[in-house]
Amino acid sequence: MRVTPTCDSINSFYISNATGVQWSPDIAFGAGYYLAVWSDARSGYYQIYGARVTPSGSVMEPNGLLIGYGTNPYYYYPAVVFNGTNFLVVWANSSSPYQINGRFVNPNGSFGSDTLKLANASNYLYRVRLAYSGTNYLLTWTEYSSITYTYSVKGQIVSNSGAPVGSPFTIADSVDYYSLSVRFAGTNYLVTFSKSVGSTYQICGRFVNTSGQPVGNIFNISNESYTCYYNDLYLGTSNRFLNVWCEYRNNSYDIYGNLDVVIGIEENNAEKNLDGSLKSTIVTKAIEFSKKTTSGTIYDISGRRIDSLRNGHYDCSHLSTGIYIIRTNNGNQYRVIKIK
Repeated sequence: MRVTPTCDSINSFYISNATGVQWSPDIAFGAGYYLAVWSDARSGYYQIYGARVTPSGSVMEPNGLLIGYGTNPYYYYPAVVFNGTNFLVVWANSSSPYQINGRFVNPNGSFGSDTLKLANASNYLYRVRLAYSGTNYLLTWTEYSSITYTYSVKGQIVSNSGAPVGSPFTIADSVDYYSLSVRFAGTNYLVTFSKSVGSTYQICGRFVNTSGQPVGNIFNISNESYTCYYNDLYLGTSNRFLNVWCEYRNNSYDIYGNLDVVIGIEENNAEKNLDGSLKSTIVTKAIEFSKKTTSGTIYDISGRRIDSLRNGHYDCSHLSTGIYIIRTNNGNQYRVIKIK
């Protein structure tokens, strides 16, 4: 059901009611149109279709645009982003040869390229996701290993023109195959996923820079003893990410979330100076503010008060590995990731 900004209900409408199965949709907005994409079995096997939708709800291609087609009958998990000029649609080629393909679609519904080969894979692919930094794309997916019988999050940098840059790389191992999201966080990409932590799956994250290198360690976003799946995140105002996921507790599946501040992150193997321009950092030994008069309070990720910050310094070498929040007396908030 559609809902207006004033929360009045509007009848839902078909974007596609073709024969066969239509599933796994994704959507982006740009140049005055939404572009919805999905995996479509109207021909007896799965191809990638899309349709432009106006802000008033008019479907411009009621029969759909055939975006991804070929001899492979299993095109799944499409994703789409708008780069300021046109849309890039990507999808998984889920039978041998396993790979990620893509195609540019213009705002007028024409195609900006032929089918592009963006990344190779070695086995089954799931949950393809895509983000754009303004200069390049980070393409991510989960991939099955027939050696370890587990799933990993893989990544591939793609140029602004749609050419793969370098080779695929691993972001995280031992993950849930349907849980994956990626957004650009201003300096680096933030990739979130459901990862096996102890006896449960927890929502975790890792930063990847625009050169395709993971930055820092994997860190927890959820902090519960219950299993979490099917996550997503979105960057809103004041550089705050809303993270959401499905969590199973008390014999019920419910949606949980949290708000996190993410403005840049840097690898650091010793002390790190914090100032007003850096809102997130990794430390191992001590927290140092450039202003020695800075004071405040340190909390763990659950909101429990840990200690006080005085004279711009705090020795954190005794703290356990994890995420901590510093709230200074002037109201600023900083996220610190303690490692080792």
